Amino acid sequence: MSSSRGGRWRGEDGRELAGHVLARLTTGRSLDDLQLGSHEGRVDLRGFTLEPPKTGVTVTSLRRAAAALMV
Repeated sequence: MSSSRGGRWRGEDGRELAGHVLARLTTGRSLDDLQLGSHEGRVDLRGFTLEPPKTGVTVTSLRRAAAALMV
């Protein structure tokens, strides 16, 4: 599977690996023992993506809130 196309992150095993990567990135722990390989001297995270947080805040809602403050 090519990591440059994100193939390693697909399927049940891929989602589990992504969960381990995210947990370690957010806590500052090493990725060394996850066997991710390297690309140009760095840990190979090509294809690893995150979904944007679901906050319920949109540009439209921010504009409305700002307009309400200006009244």
